[in-house]
Amino acid sequence: MKSLQLFLKKVKAQFLKSYKELLANYDLVDRFRDTIFSGFDVILQNILD
Repeated sequence: MKSLQLFLKKVKAQFLKSYKELLANYDLVDRFRDTIFSGFDVILQNILD
């Protein structure tokens, strides 16, 4: 269970690091959602490796 919590904390930290400024402008995020978040799968894979 602790490893899952650590994983989720790492995911949250990486997500905020990568997308925090974009999330402040929701209209931009909503229009380009697929493009903006397409690289997050790669980030998650890097965390898992």
